[in-house]
Amino acid sequence: MKGIVVVPAFNEEKRILRVIKKIPQEVDHHKLEILVVNDGSTDLTEIILKKNKVKVISHPVNRGLGAALGTGFEYARIKNYDFLITLDGDGQHDPREIPKLLKPIINKEADFIVGTRINKGSMPFKRRMLTFFATLATFVLTGVWTADSQSGFRIFSKNAIKKINIQVDKMEVSTDFFRQCREKGLVILEVPIKAIYTKYSLTKGQNFFNSFNIVGKLMLQNLNN
Repeated sequence: MKGIVVVPAFNEEKRILRVIKKIPQEVDHHKLEILVVNDGSTDLTEIILKKNKVKVISHPVNRGLGAALGTGFEYARIKNYDFLITLDGDGQHDPREIPKLLKPIINKEADFIVGTRINKGSMPFKRRMLTFFATLATFVLTGVWTADSQSGFRIFSKNAIKKINIQVDKMEVSTDFFRQCREKGLVILEVPIKAIYTKYSLTKGQNFFNSFNIVGKLMLQNLNN
């Protein structure tokens, strides 16, 4: 089996190479390749990646997390990968935890693995509230209860790669994964991870105020489906 690690990145010149270097080249004899989707960065992200011979696909403008992951999924389908891993480019996730998340995929126990953050106590209050409301909204909109709907550390089986069709461009993609898995009969499994919180990583991702906008978009999408 061969897998691909898709790392969405927007202005990550300070951390991206450090993240890439921690990703193993193989896990239990299953080869891992890396693809960074540079989502319209205006800093040196793309230059740093190309200089270090990292595979990168660049969007000409910043389109959002959903669009970046959509590009990664399409690439994985074209290249016929057996599984797809996503993790953030800001250093919040530890790539050394990939083996334990990958095991249920290899054993065909699940189609969608979510790395559930277990040290939420170290999050600032606003981030904890965001996670709670996003998880609650995910349940209301999809019928799926998850401990951490917004985690960016995920693994998808080959079956999931084929069936999931990303049609949202922004942060709402995290919740939409659960909707699609439920509708398409894909098995979801949560595996605990330890997130790495730094002042830098806490400036990335969603903020408390745009979470309401995300929920609104998801509700409209839910009505249209």
